[in-house]
Amino acid sequence: MFVCFELCKFGKYLKKLRESLGHSLEDVKHLSNISTATLKKIEAGRVLPRFDTLEYLSIAYKKDLLEDLKNYRYSSVFFHYYLRLDSLIIEYDLEVLKNLEKDFNKFSQSHKKANLLLESSLQKQFNLLLKGISIYYSSTPTGSLNCFIDAMNKSNPLFHLSNFRSFKYSCLELRILLLISLALVEFNRLTDSNSILKECLAQSNFDEQATFNEKLLILKTYLNLSYNFHLLDFHRDALSYAQQGIDFCNKHHISYALAALLARKGTAEYLLNMPNYKTTLNKAVTLLSITNKKDLAHRYIKIALESYGIILDVNII
Repeated sequence: MFVCFELCKFGKYLKKLRESLGHSLEDVKHLSNISTATLKKIEAGRVLPRFDTLEYLSIAYKKDLLEDLKNYRYSSVFFHYYLRLDSLIIEYDLEVLKNLEKDFNKFSQSHKKANLLLESSLQKQFNLLLKGISIYYSSTPTGSLNCFIDAMNKSNPLFHLSNFRSFKYSCLELRILLLISLALVEFNRLTDSNSILKECLAQSNFDEQATFNEKLLILKTYLNLSYNFHLLDFHRDALSYAQQGIDFCNKHHISYALAALLARKGTAEYLLNMPNYKTTLNKAVTLLSITNKKDLAHRYIKIALESYGIILDVNII
């Protein structure tokens, strides 16, 4: 998650607090052993006070300034960008990507003028993610892998594809890990991709209180695991992860990816010579039809016929 503070407002708050106590800068210097030059910079909003500085000032001002600082975090704006990034990962849209890049670059520039402190490495990390996503959906997707790894290195400098299990990942880092797994498929490194996807699942938030976007990303992980195992001709594994995704959809009353998971399940059932494959595939097409995704429904019917010789008897509404 991004960390950003409204330094000018916090500085004004500290100045007002000091004056309410009747203290001059010299008084605070003697009470806290912090130089007047540093105090002036803090009150002007030019620097973010260090932890120990706030501890000393808390004693001088008789207030828990570390707790007060939380009120000057600019997290709500960043959470907005965070959600938009999630939406982009879940379902790519070129216009959404362009708008997000434009808006975030504007914000990155404006935070300097507003004296907000934005951790530069996290800013670079976010931009690398957007660049990587853009490359991933281009005609040369293999170039995205380096962008995603570079993005991960901004917060995990020791990260490497060979040691990805060695880390506990933040919410944002889990998104990067998912993107790395997708990029590996472009190199036909399906087994490596699956190993990373399994780690994503292992560290995902399966609590009932998980956000809607967290649940969607879990479903995207199940779907990609099923598809990768299909490409590897491990059809029982493909069936297993498709079913886990379907169960997750049903448990949380989510339709996202449900049609795709049903299609993956039906395909695996067909390749395993299981009797109910056509019923499962018909459900996938029917769901797409009901949700007004008729073009995709027709595409599913065409793929079933051309790839497997399966004739689906579904009337698209």
